[in-house]
Amino acid sequence: MSATFVQSRSTTSSGVTTVTLAYTSPNTANNLLVYCTGALTASAGQAGAATDNNTNTISNATTIEGTSNAAEARVDFVQSCHAGSNTVTGHNANSDDIILQIWELAGCATTGQPKTTGTVANSTTLSVSTAASTAVTGDAVVGFFYVYNAPSGPTLAAGASFTNSLLQNATADLTSGMSEFKAATVGGTQTADGSQGGAGDPVAQIVVVFSQAGAANHLDEDYWQGPRPRPSEPFITVY
Repeated sequence: MSATFVQSRSTTSSGVTTVTLAYTSPNTANNLLVYCTGALTASAGQAGAATDNNTNTISNATTIEGTSNAAEARVDFVQSCHAGSNTVTGHNANSDDIILQIWELAGCATTGQPKTTGTVANSTTLSVSTAASTAVTGDAVVGFFYVYNAPSGPTLAAGASFTNSLLQNATADLTSGMSEFKAATVGGTQTADGSQGGAGDPVAQIVVVFSQAGAANHLDEDYWQGPRPRPSEPFITVY
């Protein structure tokens, strides 16, 4: 079963330590939720884990602290969500900009997530690849990019192969966040990419691959398609 897009939303606020955002529609039980947070921080680790109000178990896929004005990006996720309405909160220990982008995806495995991740601390070229080449066709690929860009506001755009994307500009402090999703069309190493206008400041970059449902690498009892003995016949192995 290939991963599929269900819904997504984005918001931002400036001079705050939290920002909240509700899903437009109630989450469907056992779907995968992805919470992308970008924050201007005074030091590493101040972009806190996202929380929600639907008692979901939230884990961190990866976090990267950029060196360009301490632009910190993190991706948290719920690998098997509860059904119902859900409001997500993004956190920043430093009272400054926060960008929060939330996703709901169907067709993903409910255990063992994520499959692999990759990060780039700072690059003006938007391209970040997974550390492992374990992805298979149909896995969910999520990219997240966060940048502080002065004196001119940034413009980020998703990679051409991505089917869904979110762009959020925080005009007060000229930050920008962009997240994107696709179901992998080929196996192996996965790359999240895009483009940047404006001044071209270094961008904190993340890519995460989530396994599709039913993609476990094992042989089940029905895999063998050769001849089998009848129930009344003994099974004899010839060496």
